[in-house]
Amino acid sequence: MREASYYTAGDSGRVECTLCPHNCKIAPGKRGICGVRENQDGKLVSLVYGKLAASHIDPIEKKPLFHFLPGSSAYSVATVGCNLSCPFCQNHDLSLACRDKSRIGGLDAQVEQIVAEALSSGCESLCFTYTEPTIFFEYMLDLAVLGKEKGLKNTMVSNGFIQPEPLKELSPYMDAANIDLKAFREKTYREILKARLQPVLDTISTLPSLGVWTEVTRHVLACSSGSAAIHAAVKACGVGPGDEVVTTPITDAGTILGAVYEGAIPVFADIDPTGYNATAATIFF
Repeated sequence: MREASYYTAGDSGRVECTLCPHNCKIAPGKRGICGVRENQDGKLVSLVYGKLAASHIDPIEKKPLFHFLPGSSAYSVATVGCNLSCPFCQNHDLSLACRDKSRIGGLDAQVEQIVAEALSSGCESLCFTYTEPTIFFEYMLDLAVLGKEKGLKNTMVSNGFIQPEPLKELSPYMDAANIDLKAFREKTYREILKARLQPVLDTISTLPSLGVWTEVTRHVLACSSGSAAIHAAVKACGVGPGDEVVTTPITDAGTILGAVYEGAIPVFADIDPTGYNATAATIFF
């Protein structure tokens, strides 16, 4: 644990966290939305400082960063916690599980230990990823400072939901960032992600001005689920009432509901007995 860097003290022992745009007002003994910053007797504390929940050597392109040290490896690290509430998060067991538990998961790992392991692994960079690095800001900053001193580059994969002040403090030690722009509608950010869009856009525009190489992950079409994505694809293809849509019999309802909603007729084709896929040969027989 370590005292948080960005907060103000309020009345009745409350504190206001100023690390991200949620600006959580936290009563004594309670935590912010991220689940990892706690008010302990009027002092805001990071519960994840020095608590490593995941580490792995990844290709830099997996981050994804396609124009920064291409072909290199990144020593990727994370703690638990996140300041967004995406219901579709692929790393939910790391990012969201701590909200329902009093205990913070992770192994004790000192800054010096992680940097030494990154160097001995042959990686050219440290990457703060998997969950949301903003919520382990103090840990990330100390790792980035030492990593840069030792000749490593620093990168982060972030949702971009951070206040300008901590972003500016971090930027001299951050070489590259990928910001995940999860949608481009305020309604989606507010109703599904439980956040706001504008601070993310501000981060995207600010990072390059601070000298940080910035890449953005943009979803061609952000949907709430795979079934919704299929429905959108059916609609985009102009499928309408009476049209036949070929699919496989090994499927679930979500695969055909989009066609049914548009008044189309699902047609179940035979499948290849080895790969269990529909092929031209099984459809046109």
